[in-house]
Amino acid sequence: MVSILANTASLKNGCTTELLTLVNIFNFIITVIQWIVPILLILFGTIDLVKAVTAGKEDDIKKNQKALTKRAISAVIIFLITIAV
Repeated sequence: MVSILANTASLKNGCTTELLTLVNIFNFIITVIQWIVPILLILFGTIDLVKAVTAGKEDDIKKNQKALTKRAISAVIIFLITIAV
């Protein structure tokens, strides 16, 4: 683990400021996507489920429950994808 940190430090010392700026911008964009997309997925899934519940149609409720479950799983995967990469 220490050697990885040492390599990262030496990489930062050898990079130009333009490259470091580009890496920082990319890191910011990935972080925003990592937080915003899961929140939106769960929010929209919840809104769809609430609409189905207020409409009272049993088929729509079951369909939207499955969709919300898939969206929640997708949100977790999107949030954790940076760990896998």
